[in-house]
Amino acid sequence: MSSQRPTLPWEYSEPPSPGEPAILNEPTALGRELGRELARLVDVQEAKDRKRFPNQRPRCNDCAFRAGTLPNGCEVTLADAIKCAFEGQVFFCHKGKADKPCMGWLTLQSTKLIGGE
Repeated sequence: MSSQRPTLPWEYSEPPSPGEPAILNEPTALGRELGRELARLVDVQEAKDRKRFPNQRPRCNDCAFRAGTLPNGCEVTLADAIKCAFEGQVFFCHKGKADKPCMGWLTLQSTKLIGGE
């Protein structure tokens, strides 16, 4: 079995060019539906992981992988998060911790869906 991860058929979102205004991601009905399912997968895995690693750093209160948060309902954010997870790229925490991987992303890495145990 090959250890190479698949490439998903969309590009990562891009920041605005210098001088262009940023366009904030907004939640959508599709984003909320996708976000609920993604959060559910991470919730299940986090419960398993906590048994093995009780001191694991928790997900941020506004994590893209936490149901009901603003980023959890934004299609563009979730598309980037899923692409990172499947392609093995780090999805960084967006809560002032840009040098740390997102805990939701880390938890998703250990699911069977992505190739974990």
